[in-house]
Amino acid sequence: MNDPASREEVEQLTQQVADQMLAIQNFEGILSKTREQLEAKTLEVENLKTRSGGNEESVARTISVDGDSDIVSSFIDFFDGLDSVIAKNPVPELQVLHQKLLDRLIIPNKISYMPVIAEEYDAQKHFATDYFRSNRFPERCIVFEVEKGYLKGDAVIKKSKVWVVQNLFDCSACNATQSNPDSRFCHLCGSKIVAPNGLPVDSLPEFEPTPITYQRFADSMIRHGDTSRAREYLMAGLDLDGNFAPIMTRLADILAHESKFEDALELLKKANMIKPDAKTQEMIRAIEVKLNIFKQAQSLKLAPEEFEKLLNLIQK
Repeated sequence: MNDPASREEVEQLTQQVADQMLAIQNFEGILSKTREQLEAKTLEVENLKTRSGGNEESVARTISVDGDSDIVSSFIDFFDGLDSVIAKNPVPELQVLHQKLLDRLIIPNKISYMPVIAEEYDAQKHFATDYFRSNRFPERCIVFEVEKGYLKGDAVIKKSKVWVVQNLFDCSACNATQSNPDSRFCHLCGSKIVAPNGLPVDSLPEFEPTPITYQRFADSMIRHGDTSRAREYLMAGLDLDGNFAPIMTRLADILAHESKFEDALELLKKANMIKPDAKTQEMIRAIEVKLNIFKQAQSLKLAPEEFEKLLNLIQK
């Protein structure tokens, strides 16, 4: 082993083996932690059975939710985590557990996810972990979701943890609202203005949106039926990254609903070149059909009201 090259090769191989052993140990640790979490949830189910008077058949059917419950919140967090894990690694055992929670907890109790992006902050529904300054978004607007929140019907059973954009704050001493976002002290009592998280307002960071931020804001506007605002957010996202395919497909969908089929088709083809996707290709084929019908309708020189009827049929 006097050859320096051979000695270096052996040292590299030894290091690789050591790295692999460490990776295996880390993976085993993750598996052990996951197993402990599953066992803890199983114990919680057994506790629920005991509290229900041993009626296992009833517990097997549904886990009731009454008001704010740490156990229920824990189950929902676990269910939420399972969603993320299964999306990346569809382990059959975890899929079975996920389905059981869905059948016994989520569906029977009419539990639903509470969308928060672009919504106004409400302390009854949300918990703000951080505050930011920004003139690109509405005041007291939620710009990022740290942890999902859930509703049972209209009642909040788990608050969302969020980031909030806010420029004007109330004085903690006299409750007067800042008259100027740049002022550091209350204009009435002179106290230093601080955000609800205790940070002085002049030390709050500026919120820097990403294309995904604008995509999520656009999705919220579409959900509320405001396609004009949705378009504004999508265009702002493309200003940050002109090749962001998810924004292109959403903008194309808006254009198609406005019967601007050629523009929509151009955007979709560009998006598919950047990031080939089966759903995008399906949208392309669907819009090509609509565009063909649209052109044929134009050539027929129909009366305006008849042409409008045909457009409505195309959009269905």
